Amino acid sequence: MKTWQNLALTSSLDSSDVHEWTWDGQDLLLFRNIDGNWHAISAYCPHMQNYIPNGLPPGSSLDKLLTPQGLNCPYHGWVFDGSGHCVSIPPGQPVPKWAMGEKPATEAWACRVEGEWLQILADQVTTGPPQSP
Repeated sequence: MKTWQNLALTSSLDSSDVHEWTWDGQDLLLFRNIDGNWHAISAYCPHMQNYIPNGLPPGSSLDKLLTPQGLNCPYHGWVFDGSGHCVSIPPGQPVPKWAMGEKPATEAWACRVEGEWLQILADQVTTGPPQSP
């Protein structure tokens, strides 16, 4: 059974920005991709376990993380789409087998808008990579 939980009032979210959010003990990044849908992925890059927003210069807006493909981790340039798949790694970096495979590289949660609420699918998370990349 799918269990959708209210996460945030859509009126409290700027649809052009990335939002840091803590839900059920998880640090998330909420964003709208070019598909116009909301997405929630882990706020930690699976590459080196860095907290993605900390890679931005102090005072930078989180919208600097957005690319046409998804969210960019500023530490090493990996880009993740809304389903948690790594869709880009800059040339010259070693590519772990788990990073660009069929399975998502990082945790991601399905989201939807229901009335005034952004909801998250509570009992279904796509799993990320092994804990020791």
